Amino acid sequence: MCVIFLQKNTEFGYSRKDVLIIGVSIFGGGFAMYYGLQAGGLSPGIAGNFVQLFVVLGLCIGWIGSYIFRVANKVSCVVLPSMTVLSCIELCHMA
Repeated sequence: MCVIFLQKNTEFGYSRKDVLIIGVSIFGGGFAMYYGLQAGGLSPGIAGNFVQLFVVLGLCIGWIGSYIFRVANKVSCVVLPSMTVLSCIELCHMA
């Protein structure tokens, strides 16, 4: 008999509330950067270009970095006493 234990992930970034916090933070950070650059003397067009560059570049690097982190820290399948190695491999490929 094969028993699988599922556990709810409670880490930051895995709930709707966390996703909303991340989204609002990115959005608010863009606004703050835009008005901060304007206060520093840049024209609105140039400030918008810099904000767009940094936000999109930051999102891309963050997304790729989080993917690499998840892949590097992926937990392999654990063989339970009631399982054979072959059934464990099949189970891991289904996930």
